[in-house]
Amino acid sequence: MSAAARSMARTAARTAAGEGPLGALVRSQQGLSDRAAELDARLLRQLIAGDSARIGETRDLIAANARELAEADRRLAQDFPSYARLIGTQSVTLDEARGRLGTADGLLLIVAAGDDLYSFAFGPGPGPDDVRWSRHAGAAAIGETVRRLRCQVDPKGCGDAAPGWPPFDRAAAFGLYRALVAPVEPALAGRRNLFVVTGGALAELPLALLPTSVPTGANADAAALRNTPWLADRYALTVLPAVSVLRAAPAAPAAAGGQVRFVGYGAPDFVGPAGGGRNIDDFLRIPQPVDRAGQGLADPSALRELSPLPGTAIELKAMAATLSATPELLHLGTAATEGSVRRDQAVGSARIIAFATHGILPGEIGGLREPGLAFTPPETGSPEDDGLLAASEVAGMRLSADWVILSACNTATADGTPGADSLSSLGRAFLYAGAGSLLASRWRVADDATAALTVETLVARKAGLSRATALQQAMRAVRTGRRADGSALPGWSRSWAHPAAWAPFTVIGSDDG
Repeated sequence: MSAAARSMARTAARTAAGEGPLGALVRSQQGLSDRAAELDARLLRQLIAGDSARIGETRDLIAANARELAEADRRLAQDFPSYARLIGTQSVTLDEARGRLGTADGLLLIVAAGDDLYSFAFGPGPGPDDVRWSRHAGAAAIGETVRRLRCQVDPKGCGDAAPGWPPFDRAAAFGLYRALVAPVEPALAGRRNLFVVTGGALAELPLALLPTSVPTGANADAAALRNTPWLADRYALTVLPAVSVLRAAPAAPAAAGGQVRFVGYGAPDFVGPAGGGRNIDDFLRIPQPVDRAGQGLADPSALRELSPLPGTAIELKAMAATLSATPELLHLGTAATEGSVRRDQAVGSARIIAFATHGILPGEIGGLREPGLAFTPPETGSPEDDGLLAASEVAGMRLSADWVILSACNTATADGTPGADSLSSLGRAFLYAGAGSLLASRWRVADDATAALTVETLVARKAGLSRATALQQAMRAVRTGRRADGSALPGWSRSWAHPAAWAPFTVIGSDDG
């Protein structure tokens, strides 16, 4: 993760820990971590300067701080094991990790170290053939390929205002598969479900859109795209924040009074400025007073000028109908406010929560340094409701949801830049708050394809499929225009064969029940 992502994850962790014994220990542990980095930098300066008089003293301080940090880590692991697993600080042995996998499961870990990328894969079996690893030199070149492919599925994020999506370079995407996945894939033979942990630049591109064989046909041809064998066809993919969280967190307890099946918030009352709605890309940055734990309040007038999202109302209504939700559990337009989300008791007890709105990056609204979800803004902002549900506020909520659906642009993005990588922490904040898993997007999404994808996912989930398998089936339907039973997908467009339409969403969580 980038420094921005680490900082944002720590902020969310402190908020979630609260003010009790866990919160005090978390703050102490983070303070010792900061002290370790500070002392390490001091020692480096002294070594460079040849300051022998102080080098020994600094090394003694480092050793003493390390002992205190180790004790804080030990106490976190012993006294608050669920928290320690969630933030991914605990190591797990290979045997322990394999013991958490089902017979149809595999795990793929891709990490950067210096100029190299290391891929590790294993299944639950005890044999030596069930564990493979590979090193690929040239992390910088891989990062550049990832960024180029990312611009082809999210051209607006790269400053391209042209309509539609540019051709997707399947040969380059296949090159990533051949370099990073294929060398370790023998360990995954026979697996249908794949848990994935990635970092750095690679985390901004879902592995689902990597072809698994040499592409044929033109990259702009819808038929060629439909018929390409993708990694999403081979595996039902679930992204893990860290290997240590794999099937380690206990299920969230049901809220008192029983669980509500579905709650939805979206289609906020954004009117746009004169002459058309304002996109996230040209959002005004207006400095605002500081009033949210050192963060600025969002500017309601700037939020009000966001582009309206009429398609999200259709999407949420379709979700509600699929899940037989009662009308009062759907909050649209002026009813979709930050204040109502935070006060709504049904949010805390719902099995499935869906938010369909704009995702806001740090810096896009005044001096705010954290991401959030935009809702119908109030006339005057306050700490209780300024129109933006920020990550730190999410982390302080108490949820018991099996699944939180974030049908908003960039809610799972982690592209190494301070803004977008920080927005991935919004998803992590929902996990801190108690969500079992997330369905979140990695780039700007189109209303029509997104509505089809999320609704088809819920239909498959309702039929008893796992979350990842439900998404896998929905992605195939959106790409091909045909459901698993052979029926036509209503409203399907040939353009949906492009990965930009079917691959933006990812299942994120510790399990795939």
